[in-house]
Amino acid sequence: RKGAPPAGRGDSGDQRRGRFADGGVYGRRKEHPLRIIREIKKEFGVKSMVKTLLKSVREYKKATMLTPVFITLEVVMECLIPYVMALMIDTIDSAQAGSTDLLGQIVMYGGILIVMAAVSLTGGFLAGKYAAIASTGFARNLRHDLYYQIQKFSFANIDKFSTAGLVTRMTTAVTNVQNAFQM
Repeated sequence: RKGAPPAGRGDSGDQRRGRFADGGVYGRRKEHPLRIIREIKKEFGVKSMVKTLLKSVREYKKATMLTPVFITLEVVMECLIPYVMALMIDTIDSAQAGSTDLLGQIVMYGGILIVMAAVSLTGGFLAGKYAAIASTGFARNLRHDLYYQIQKFSFANIDKFSTAGLVTRMTTAVTNVQNAFQM
């Protein structure tokens, strides 16, 4: 029979199926995980979540924008140092054994390498500093926004969420978001 339950089950399977809030049935068939993820993104809007979170950056926009600039500076210098080192080695290889100008070129390339290393170190230091400032300020504002949002809860919401759960969300979850923002 078409549509009959498999032998040994004794029911049509409706008891195991649940219903979504909009009346749709789930559990009927296996769906591809990527399709489910796309539907979740469409329904909850990942972009809107990022926009909502970025509203908490507020006065830390400068530090937030300077962090990738200094990281880029550090990475560019770290990539250029081996190139300058290769130029120095090529200069040594191509020079004649008795050349007096060779020492001057080695000192010049050595000075350039020292300056590049110092710029890279400074870029890394400043990137870490501004990343820490931006992430702690972001977490501070996010906790502030959460606190005032919780103050707007109705009595039904206050009964629905436990105090311990709200405290956990305001500490652990915000700390995890802060660490992700810092990276």
